[in-house]
Amino acid sequence: MDRIANKIIFLTAISDAFRDEEDRELNAAGKIDIPEDGNATPILTDLFYAFKIFHTQMSGDNVDPIEFIGVLMRLVFQDQLNDNSEASETEDNSSGDFSDMLEDGEEDA
Repeated sequence: MDRIANKIIFLTAISDAFRDEEDRELNAAGKIDIPEDGNATPILTDLFYAFKIFHTQMSGDNVDPIEFIGVLMRLVFQDQLNDNSEASETEDNSSGDFSDMLEDGEEDA
């Protein structure tokens, strides 16, 4: 299967996750074969571009691939901050405030 077809299959699969079962299109798309040599780079690259296209469809913001990586990094960073904040709230000796964590780290240096 060619790279364009892979992107279409990935985009369809991502989009189908938000569709009602009767409106899903995945059965219309083909199967992506894993290369015999085990090189997943083209498949992961196609998945990245399908995800970028999906982001553009959802947000209307058509960024270049490098900018899209920045979008993903910001999302991961925000998620990590939320995870750390939630973990800090369960500890008795932590305020859970990110600026406090930074100040504490600077004092130790």
